[in-house]
Amino acid sequence: MDTGRLWQALLLGEVEVYDPSGKRVVFPGRYSEVLFSFLALEPGKAHTREALAELLWPMQELTSKRTRLRQELTVLRRLFGIAEEGGLLLATRTSVALAAERLETDLKRFEECALRLGASSDEQAAQTILALYRGPLLLGHDELANGHRREVELAVESALWSQVRHCHEQGSLSEAISGLQQLLVRDALNLEAHAALMRLHQEQGQTAAVWRQYQEAKNAWQEALGSPPPEALTELSRQLVHLQALPTPPTRLPTTAAPPDLQPPKPSRRPIMWLIVPAVLLLVGVVGLLMRVKQPGATSATPRWYYQDRPGPGEKNTQTDTSSEGIAVVAGSDGGLCVVGQVDTVHEDVDSLALFFSAEGKLRKRHRFSGPHHDCDRAFSVAAEGSEAFYVAGESYFPPGFGQAEGWHLMLLKYDQQGNLLWSRFSTELIKSEERGVQVFGDRHGGAYLAGTALRGQSRQAILLHYAPDGTSLWSRTAELPGSESTFAALCVDLQGDAFLAGNVATMGSPNSDWLVAAFSSQGELRWRHAVDGSAHGADRAGAIHVSRMGQVYVTGVLRLAKPEGNALAVSRYASSGELRGTTWDTEALPDLHFESAHLSSNGVRLALTGVFTHPDGKIESRVVLLDDLGNLRWKLPLVAQKPDRSLASPRVQVDAEGAIRVGAYITSEVVFNLKTNGDLLLLQISALGELLLKQRFTSEDGSLKDDQASDFANTFYSTTLNPALFVGQRRQLGKPSALQVVSLNL
Repeated sequence: MDTGRLWQALLLGEVEVYDPSGKRVVFPGRYSEVLFSFLALEPGKAHTREALAELLWPMQELTSKRTRLRQELTVLRRLFGIAEEGGLLLATRTSVALAAERLETDLKRFEECALRLGASSDEQAAQTILALYRGPLLLGHDELANGHRREVELAVESALWSQVRHCHEQGSLSEAISGLQQLLVRDALNLEAHAALMRLHQEQGQTAAVWRQYQEAKNAWQEALGSPPPEALTELSRQLVHLQALPTPPTRLPTTAAPPDLQPPKPSRRPIMWLIVPAVLLLVGVVGLLMRVKQPGATSATPRWYYQDRPGPGEKNTQTDTSSEGIAVVAGSDGGLCVVGQVDTVHEDVDSLALFFSAEGKLRKRHRFSGPHHDCDRAFSVAAEGSEAFYVAGESYFPPGFGQAEGWHLMLLKYDQQGNLLWSRFSTELIKSEERGVQVFGDRHGGAYLAGTALRGQSRQAILLHYAPDGTSLWSRTAELPGSESTFAALCVDLQGDAFLAGNVATMGSPNSDWLVAAFSSQGELRWRHAVDGSAHGADRAGAIHVSRMGQVYVTGVLRLAKPEGNALAVSRYASSGELRGTTWDTEALPDLHFESAHLSSNGVRLALTGVFTHPDGKIESRVVLLDDLGNLRWKLPLVAQKPDRSLASPRVQVDAEGAIRVGAYITSEVVFNLKTNGDLLLLQISALGELLLKQRFTSEDGSLKDDQASDFANTFYSTTLNPALFVGQRRQLGKPSALQVVSLNL
């Protein structure tokens, strides 16, 4: 790293700091090093003195913490100088930061290379990542690394896999094997690395090495878990040894090239390892999973905690009226939850409902919001803004005489962490009232993005609004294309505060549509925009969007294909610059099914998505698909209920840091809404290789009700560290008003 005239901070491994002359800085004590290291994670970012004091001395009295912080800041001033005099430290009476323009860190270069690797599979970037990595981020300061460390480790793993692929393509099998062994040093239970090593040994004709590698895997599983390795790996070892007696074509590790267009991919002329391994797994792992999913007798689950809403003063409480429903949930920085939905009132309208819980499930506050016009106010989305507040978004109906056009308007509410309403805002433009077609996301500065579909005359346009923390409207933009109309589908925001919008666009009056993907800077500048058209040029619909920490943008939905004919669940992958890196779709097209929704989740290495379709007879068909970060299909499977007349509805998927996939849904049927059979919550936990690890079915109990008198529904599924399986929806009961419910299940 060229020192130049900048200070240097090496944060990967043990912390080392050098002044512009190259001399190493020696910290006189642990707390000064901890304080500097935390500030150096994000140079230029201001931290409040209270937050820093709480981080360093959480158990001490406030006065003592403030005194000790002042002492440590004095040490940093002596070591690094203040920014006003050419030094590093930026300290005010309320906040502290480091001058970003005078500090260079290995972490910044590392993240830049990780972005390049994710965007274009840059081999030089992979080599730089491995060269910069000296050990875990902030080694010895685990309390500071938080989620940053996991992102670093995932990037190193991606770089190692990239190196392995490159070495294999160059014919350097020994170096490829070395890279895989490094992956196993990092994680002895890395099933993919074990399988890849066995495959490379088979390619070299080394039968004994295949079995030796399997024995190493067997020992690792026995030592860590006290159990044998997954049957899929055992079967793979048998298959590979059997292949020794057969002529096998040369194999290659997965390439990084993405499909150049939306035409269905052609069969490869030579099998690649990435496809051979899943082929075996599909036979012995995924098929077994499908059989087990169809088995009757799902395991009952006891909730970690359970909440069922009760009508408040002035709300309906009759046998025929729906009282309340939960729609969305998000966790704050302390693990506390905000659940939003809607509630009926005695005035025969609907109010927004917000419930605030501690991480343990204790209700902090219940707030019902009725706008100044006291008509319909419905909440559909919620976002956590740092550690201070929650944003709730939805729509509000303005009757005549309120100074704005009659009709639906976007609604944005801001609450503090305890549930106190801080302010409310409403858009001036009319919007198209769609089923939960509104979404909110917090930005990095404490403000919020709000998105929906605006009505402009006879045209519909996807609209994005940006609000400051105090509720000031900063700007409003549409993703409008000339001669076309668009509708909003999903929203996400990256670490830099840029917003990414997914929707659907069609020529005015045309029944066909394309995906619309647009990126906006925090100042409202349109950075890039794309329309994605399926090969059949039919009705293509986007459903969800996600941006990873490293800047990859994923959009999922359905594309209408010509060959095979029908609707196909698909994912498009973009670099942060807007360059299309490829589109992957399910090769099984569904000609007669109607697309309903899609959802996706990513941990930076794996991408899981669910899609929901309906048959002409009304039966729901759901499926879950797993891809790697390059868009390669790993496995797919249908989500099948226990009985032929039942379906899994509203599936939501979450991928955790270790790669385990959780799917939350509820079981429904044609008659469930008449309460002739129960609707039960269902949790599936699946390994990264498609093996069913856990299946839990939940029915809330009420001794006064029979099985055919109540049903549990899930509108959303959410996963946090403290609440790994959280369902939000409602419980419908005969003889009682239906009620919003929150169910937190143990794993």
